[in-house]
Amino acid sequence: MITKYRILIKLFQFKHINSFSFARLQVLCLLYGVLINLPPALTLQCYACLEYPGSQDSCAGASVVQCPSFFDSCMTMVASAEYYGMQYTTTAKNCSSSIYGCDESVMCGYVQTSVSGSGGSLKSCSLSCCSGDLCN
Repeated sequence: MITKYRILIKLFQFKHINSFSFARLQVLCLLYGVLINLPPALTLQCYACLEYPGSQDSCAGASVVQCPSFFDSCMTMVASAEYYGMQYTTTAKNCSSSIYGCDESVMCGYVQTSVSGSGGSLKSCSLSCCSGDLCN
């Protein structure tokens, strides 16, 4: 019985770990403890909605979303399309990236492709981006 305790005591002694790596481990644990208790990084907040004819969601009562850290802009897109002689307008608001999602010609080009692929014609499309909280 005594030998079992001696073995356990030897196992829990840190003689086999050099003091430098043990000190680094202590510092890393301390840093982790500090970092885990910090508040999350401040990210952009934007309004988010998708309003189209017959939708239950209205951009007048758009919800507020916390954007993931890689988004740096809020966007609003308004597109009007004609299907079978009837005109429909859609409004979308959400988080965006100034590098990829705020180029009106590119984004409206995607809408044009989608609308024409489903038998309609795009009448107008506008995209605006801004960089402050709830600016859209």
